Amino acid sequence: MENESSIKLLTLNLYYISGYVIECSIKYGIYVLLGYDRTTCVKQLDTGTIKFGREIKHHRYDKYEDFFKMLYAGSIVLIDDKSGIAQPVKNLYRNWDATVRYCCDDIPEQFKHSDNKEHVVEFYNYAKEIFSKIQRDIR
Repeated sequence: MENESSIKLLTLNLYYISGYVIECSIKYGIYVLLGYDRTTCVKQLDTGTIKFGREIKHHRYDKYEDFFKMLYAGSIVLIDDKSGIAQPVKNLYRNWDATVRYCCDDIPEQFKHSDNKEHVVEFYNYAKEIFSKIQRDIR
């Protein structure tokens, strides 16, 4: 039983960190595409469209997607290409929030599938793909 709970905890942690990889990759992509000054504090990088305190500071994939897609003409899996992705993995993406870090025993409905190793590993693989594509295509 201990091994099973350890796997569950590791899976939740993988989900948590994978979500952050996606979030930070998208935020980075947005600011690079906007041509931000790397010497300026991120809190001072407001534009006419994007306000750090309103859109970027919080964990809102839907907001990031909108801005990112306005600026980037390519296609990135999970962000604007969800074809062929299992619905539980799409749900992991859509429902990710930093609060998953505090789930241990009872998993709220919002994070359904977040302790499913198969789906979370797939989510992690998409996070790596998103990171690599943004790193390669956006500089």
